[in-house]
Amino acid sequence: MEGASQGGLQTVMKWKTVVAIFVVVVVYLVTGGLVFRALEQPFESSQKNTIALEKAEFLRDHICVSPQELETLIQFPQCFMSLGVTHIKF
Repeated sequence: MEGASQGGLQTVMKWKTVVAIFVVVVVYLVTGGLVFRALEQPFESSQKNTIALEKAEFLRDHICVSPQELETLIQFPQCFMSLGVTHIKF
C-alpha cells in the first residue's frame, strides 16, 4: 500500500513540475513578446507615418490618381514579390 501511495505522490510531483514549466514558458514568451513590441513599435510607427505622408504627397502631386487606384498600384508588385519575383534596377 505504501508503494501505491508513493507512486501517486510522484505522479502529482511530475504533474506539478509540468505545470510549473508550462507557466514559466508562457511567462517567458509573453515577456519576450512585450520586449519585442516595445523595441519595434517606435520604428514601425515611424514607417507607417512616413508611408502615409508619401502616399498623401503622391496623391496631391498626381490628382488624376484616386486613393483606390494608388492602393491597387501598390498591391500589384507585392503580389509578384510574394511569388518570388523581384525587380531589377537598371
